[in-house]
Amino acid sequence: MNLLLRKYIRALCLLFVCFNILSFIYVLIYDRFNGDYIALPCKLNIYELVFVLFVSSIPFYFLYKLYLYFSKYEPRKKLNIKISHIKQVFILLAIWQIFVTIYWGVGKMENEVYSAPLIATAIIVITNRIPLSFLCNILLLSNYPKILRLSFLAVTLFETILKNSLGNFFLLPLIYVLGDIAAVVKFIRKHFMIAIIVVLLSPTIVSSLYTIRDARRNSMNIEEFQELQNVTWDEFLFGKLVGRLSSFSNLAVIIQNPDYFRAAAPQLNIFYPINLALWVVLGNHFRPECYPEKIMVSFLGDPSDDVSFMAGLPGLLIISYYKSFSTLLFVVILYSILCISIFKICRLFPINHSNEFAAIILLIMIFSGTFTSFFSFILSFVLFVIIIKIYKFLTQIACK
Repeated sequence: MNLLLRKYIRALCLLFVCFNILSFIYVLIYDRFNGDYIALPCKLNIYELVFVLFVSSIPFYFLYKLYLYFSKYEPRKKLNIKISHIKQVFILLAIWQIFVTIYWGVGKMENEVYSAPLIATAIIVITNRIPLSFLCNILLLSNYPKILRLSFLAVTLFETILKNSLGNFFLLPLIYVLGDIAAVVKFIRKHFMIAIIVVLLSPTIVSSLYTIRDARRNSMNIEEFQELQNVTWDEFLFGKLVGRLSSFSNLAVIIQNPDYFRAAAPQLNIFYPINLALWVVLGNHFRPECYPEKIMVSFLGDPSDDVSFMAGLPGLLIISYYKSFSTLLFVVILYSILCISIFKICRLFPINHSNEFAAIILLIMIFSGTFTSFFSFILSFVLFVIIIKIYKFLTQIACK
């Protein structure tokens, strides 16, 4: 089993490297970037693009090495939390999140700021900091029957669609496969042709999901939105989808436009990750005026506070260096501490395959490079422990 788990994590790391390679090929063929910067002309030569490909893929190598280190040791200590309590809190939170999303529009992407009664707003502020997907991840790696774990997955994906997002449609299936990896491998070997058909159909399925999501965000019906898009299959797959799962183009834009990023970086606070942490914990009133993801989108002249583009870990380091060497050193140390902390936290959960769970979570965080994803996960963990302890206390009182 340990060998199978290691192969799975290695395959996922290589998958993200493949996304970089596909983005590299796309840029070579079309002479323009993909992903966030789709249609922006590329002026880098072949050697510079190879350099970008190499640098953007390095973080996945170090992540795999970090995973191998932790996988040598079984977790010595786990949280004294019953998985049944987590399930019960998940059910209550799911009902609440779905209700406030439908009734008040809470959490909907590209939606106006919601308006709810004062007491409800206070509850929403707390519960919004514990994503339903956070609890779902834990339950997917529990010992509950397969049908129950699939139910947790379905409810979470439904809540994601209600919020006009597809954010969990990539991560959660990876976690589900991890929780049932032996059975999944057995199924693929036994029904290889079915697995091939699913893989071939997946771009069409994903394209349909994106169309539905974008139509909902723009308050249009599907037919009207499709008429405006006019995107070919290969343009969607390699230009949009692969581009969103790769930081290649984002890093290439930084390399191609050093003057802009050198000029923009001094606007950063020397310890800007601290500002981002305050923003995550205390809310939008503490949103910093400048941070790397904002610099990335400002390059296109978009001043909106609601839009940001990832820099990727290498891009984050370059922008930090443009600010100052002290900022770069601080970012490297803090990023290293946060990566180790994610492993330490995940190893506390009462779940199976905690090391692999941490590796998958970090895979998503490192490819985007954003500090806010680290701080959000840590905040969710702290609130998760507090809420579970309170729920445990209340159930003990009710049973007396």
